[in-house]
Amino acid sequence: MSDFFLSNELYDYNSLKYFSDEIFGDIYTNDTFFQGEWGTLFVTETKYYGFEPVEDEQYIMAVLGGPVLNFSTNEPKGSNHLTSLILDQWKSGQIKWGEDLSGPFVLVVVNKHTHEHFVYTDLMSFIPVYRCGGVNKQNYSSHVDLIALASGEREWLDYVSIADFVLNGIVTYPYTVYSNVFQVPPASEVKARNDKIITTNYWSPEEEKKNYEKKPAIQELDQALNNYVLNVLSRGGKVAQFISGGEDSRLLSSVLRNYNRDAYIFLDQMNREGNLAKKAAQNNNAKFNYYIRSTTHYLDIMENSSRLASTSAQYIHAHTYGFHTKCKLEGYESVWGGLCADALLKGSHITLIKGGGRPYIPQIKSKKENGVKTNLFSEQIINEINRRRESHLNQIRSLRPNSSEEWFELWPSSMNKNMANLAVNRRLFPSYEPFLANGVVKVSAKTPQSLKLNRRFFHSFSKPYLSTTKFLFHSDGRLPYLPWYINIPISLLVRMKNSMFKKLGIIRGVQGPWNDKSVLIQTEDFKEQLNKYSLDILEKEYNEVHNIFIELLNNNKLKEEQHFNLLQSLYLISFITGLKKEGET
Repeated sequence: MSDFFLSNELYDYNSLKYFSDEIFGDIYTNDTFFQGEWGTLFVTETKYYGFEPVEDEQYIMAVLGGPVLNFSTNEPKGSNHLTSLILDQWKSGQIKWGEDLSGPFVLVVVNKHTHEHFVYTDLMSFIPVYRCGGVNKQNYSSHVDLIALASGEREWLDYVSIADFVLNGIVTYPYTVYSNVFQVPPASEVKARNDKIITTNYWSPEEEKKNYEKKPAIQELDQALNNYVLNVLSRGGKVAQFISGGEDSRLLSSVLRNYNRDAYIFLDQMNREGNLAKKAAQNNNAKFNYYIRSTTHYLDIMENSSRLASTSAQYIHAHTYGFHTKCKLEGYESVWGGLCADALLKGSHITLIKGGGRPYIPQIKSKKENGVKTNLFSEQIINEINRRRESHLNQIRSLRPNSSEEWFELWPSSMNKNMANLAVNRRLFPSYEPFLANGVVKVSAKTPQSLKLNRRFFHSFSKPYLSTTKFLFHSDGRLPYLPWYINIPISLLVRMKNSMFKKLGIIRGVQGPWNDKSVLIQTEDFKEQLNKYSLDILEKEYNEVHNIFIELLNNNKLKEEQHFNLLQSLYLISFITGLKKEGET
């Protein structure tokens, strides 16, 4: 399954189907509905073959994502074969959640005899689950807006969370934009029966206390990454990957180089990024494909991709939306990306001293505090946002006192705004991200920040894989095959050359993978959409929401991505509050 709604109460199928169709549109053509004295389970179709739901005399099991089964073979012999294997392992009582299933997943189990419901989340909640409860009522779902609509919570908006999303691009865990809907913990087993809930955590990212050894950690990472890839590829079928001018995709391309596959990149124009990606693909035996993106792409896809991403994740990371049909990505058995290599292995969420993100300046950790300072919202709202963020930070400090600021944005993964990419992709096609494998996560959790900075650890691990592109530059001017200290003068010279060529008119237009969103923000179309959804909210008498945002509509203090967060929030609130309520015709 790709999405689910689970309740211990009886829900009308047509109502759930209506909400699902409105949110997901035509990306799901089938769904499955289970109901009995134990309650209701509504499941949409999965994009991962072998993981359809299973029902026997006593149990129902549904699986989100396409996890690797480390306890069994991974070749599916039917549409629900892999789900059946997991159910058998679960019934045996031998399943080890932190080891047996690898990668993003959610498991839902219903015991029809005892009326017990079980929900299991992966190590990092790469696929988040949300809960809405009350007296004798427990609802769960993989989509925050679906659970709010089905549970009648659409009108109980949390204005602090809405402001949090506009400012930060995420909603601080465990809150959502709905006052009575909360996120289920990562790496957890939830056992529910009526109003009795037991939540047990099976893993947490605690800092390594014993002596750390770099070489065994690299070997462990190498084994984890390759085992994940080989297990998925054993499922057969056509293979594709996303390629870029960066090092993560060329590393992945090297891992996949013995498999026939298509490599895709989406650009405003064939530019430096595209040329580097093409060479990386050719050097690693991939068929290169590029598609041109319109200058208004991220406005064109806003409505559809926002509904998939939900009110809790930034739609602007839905880079593949629209191209998924042009490239027929759903027709592949596996589509590979390099998501979270930066976050987990290169310390991209470590706060650096000013300028430290540039390739020609050494990365040095900053002691900057994790607070929100702005006058865009009232002092009361900002204080509550900071209280929530501090509460989550304190929880992380108890696990990781030396790297709490970094893991504040990593655990659970809903705190990492880049994860919206997976939230959309997994609903469109069978998306696989090898850097989200369990073994990779565990290596990341025990690797000290000093080795993540300046790519020390990543470079030692990736160097053998980068030998096929040894002299191919990164799009930021580095040679990834070389260590950071040698790359400092190289990248500085490349930057100076590119800057001079741009001034002379030799280099024109955007040369990176993304378009210039600052230009899009200034267009009349963008401003018209902002005003349209703002007025729509006002007409529905959601005055408090309108009043919170009215001063932001023409505010030149908003950062680039905050403009898009504002547009997304206004649209989704307008959309959700405009849907029919249960029982309406």
